[in-house]
Amino acid sequence: MTEQMTLSLRQALEDHLERMIFYQSKMNRPADFKYVSPFAFLKEHAIYKVNGRRPMHIKKGEPKQCYKNAFQVAWRHPHRFSYVEGLAISKKVGFPIDHAWVYDKLKKRFFEVTWDDGPGQILYFGVVIKLGFVISEAMESQIYGVLQNWKTGWRILKESTPKRAWRERIDDE
Repeated sequence: MTEQMTLSLRQALEDHLERMIFYQSKMNRPADFKYVSPFAFLKEHAIYKVNGRRPMHIKKGEPKQCYKNAFQVAWRHPHRFSYVEGLAISKKVGFPIDHAWVYDKLKKRFFEVTWDDGPGQILYFGVVIKLGFVISEAMESQIYGVLQNWKTGWRILKESTPKRAWRERIDDE
């Protein structure tokens, strides 16, 4: 991905983020929420990264099942891979999408397990989430995904959920 393309995709992502924060700030939220929306949460905690090459032994997952695909890779190989969630945008798609992907702790790179885009084609803006937190959300709600998980009351957005409960630190932060 060229620097110009990265800047263009980043601008589109930032515009989307600001619009969503603005619109969702107009909605009523419970008093115990620290963030007005998952987008405000991302604005404070997420990092930008471009996708790298998927390890050869990791197969591409089912289309439109990014949360499940990323969870399964992290769950099957917890010492090597971490679950990541946030927004992603690619030249092919052209607009930001709620998405999940994987971080390779050994190679220190992020990679795609759902989309067909090759290395260097996706700009990610997300947070690495502890596998235990993802599992507890999935067990309680019976759905994959954390940031948009309404069945658990958006636990990650609440004042009572400390960063140490969900955040997995990575080497390049």
